Amino acid sequence: MKKLALMCALFTASLFLCAFLSSPPSKNITTTSGDFNALNVKIHTVAVLPIDNTTNKKAAGKWVRKALIEGFKSFRYYTVLNEEITDKKLKEAGISDIHASSPRKIGTVLGADAIIYTRLAKFKESVNLAFGSVETSARIQMVDISAQKIIYDSQQTDTTTGITPGGIIFASLQAVRNLRDKLLKKYPLKKKVETYKRRK
Repeated sequence: MKKLALMCALFTASLFLCAFLSSPPSKNITTTSGDFNALNVKIHTVAVLPIDNTTNKKAAGKWVRKALIEGFKSFRYYTVLNEEITDKKLKEAGISDIHASSPRKIGTVLGADAIIYTRLAKFKESVNLAFGSVETSARIQMVDISAQKIIYDSQQTDTTTGITPGGIIFASLQAVRNLRDKLLKKYPLKKKVETYKRRK
C-alpha cells in the first residue's frame, strides 16, 4: 500500500512538472498561488535549481537564478543553498537533466526540504539614445520534497525602463530585481533585497 501511495505521489509530481515544462508563461498572465503556512512551517532548506532559460540571452538565466537565491535568503526562516554547492552535488550524483530525475531524488541529493524550478521565457532588451528597456517573463515552482507536491507557483511579466547613459546594463539589472520581486511578492519580506550584482 505504501509503495502504491509513493508511486501515485511521484506520478502526480511528474504531471505537475510536465505541465510546467510544456506551458511557458503567457505574456498577459501574472498569477501567484501557494500554501504559505506550509512554506513557513515545513520548509527549512531550499535549493534553486539551474534555470530553464528559453531566451536568446544566456547570461540572463544566471542573473535571475542569483537574484532568486538572494531573494529566498532574505526570508529569515530559510537556509538557501548557494548555486555552487547545488551544482556540485547534482554533478556528483550524475544529474545533468533536472527534469529527468524525480523531485524526491534531487531533494535527497541536495539535502533540501524544497526545490525551486524556474523557466525564464522572455528577456528582451531594447535601447535607443535616451532609454534602455527590458521585457521579462518567468515562472517559478516550489516543490515540497516530503509531500511531493507543488506548494508555490508564480508566473510574472515585467517591463523595466532605465535612462541612458547607464544604458541597457542598468535596465537589465533592475529588470532582474523587479521580476524577482514580483515572483516572490506573496512572501513576507523581512528586509529589502538590494544586494544583486551582475556576474562578470
